[in-house]
Amino acid sequence: MCSSLASRLLCCAVVLLAAGCGGIPIGSPRATDDAQAQRWVQCMQQHGVAAGTSQNGQGGSGIHVPVPGTGPDAESKQQLQAAQAACKRYEPNGGQARRSPSAQELDRTARYVQCLNQHGADAQMTNDGGITERPGPGGPSAEAQADEACRSLAPGGH
Repeated sequence: MCSSLASRLLCCAVVLLAAGCGGIPIGSPRATDDAQAQRWVQCMQQHGVAAGTSQNGQGGSGIHVPVPGTGPDAESKQQLQAAQAACKRYEPNGGQARRSPSAQELDRTARYVQCLNQHGADAQMTNDGGITERPGPGGPSAEAQADEACRSLAPGGH
């Protein structure tokens, strides 16, 4: 399911986190998962990888990791591997997907990817329900606009 470095990183990126603003008790598994994900993102950033989190507007969030050799900063495969090794202890859920996505989640992801592409992004859905995005012709601003336009369809929302 997650054999190459890029797909392993993208599998981590697909881990659905329910961050929510205020509705989750601090000691709950969701709050703990979100804190773990944030520690992992910070570690990756400290090691030179442009990882990040984003909210989908419906109480869900996701982790974003660049595909090696893409984007304006173009992290190398070696840089991603080194950061992944250094930050392994912080990987959400040990770097493993929690479970296979349901048919409903796969459908939602497919609709989100279709929306992103209709708004100028270059996105594909992976076999395991993840999403890969490559720099589109409109650059980062077009990608941000596509993300904003499709936010209501983003996976992880309830």
